[in-house]
Amino acid sequence: MAKDRPQDHPDLEKREGRAQATITALKSRLALWASVRRDGGWTNIPAAGLVGIHEVHYAMVVILAMGIGLFAPPFGVGYYAACAIGRVSPDAAMRRIWPYLLAVLAGLIVIAAVPWFSIGFL
Repeated sequence: MAKDRPQDHPDLEKREGRAQATITALKSRLALWASVRRDGGWTNIPAAGLVGIHEVHYAMVVILAMGIGLFAPPFGVGYYAACAIGRVSPDAAMRRIWPYLLAVLAGLIVIAAVPWFSIGFL
């Protein structure tokens, strides 16, 4: 018996439509862009630019912060995935994750405090 391919699933179009609607709703709620009036016309600029933050610097800070959230117990999905791949109990690996999280946190603080590290070579 042939296995159903994803495109043969009867509810695929319905699910895709709901997923697209969810993404559109999230994008409308996030203020990633701001409309400002410059030189007599309206212009869209990145929201971080309103307070003088470079786009690359902002992106690096967000990515490092998401890296902390991905591995921070108790909800860190990346942490549990790494434990499953390594076949290690999450309880046994708990002691080993804290030095990693502290190193990433220190990196985040340094990158956030000194923008040159993220945009100095651009």
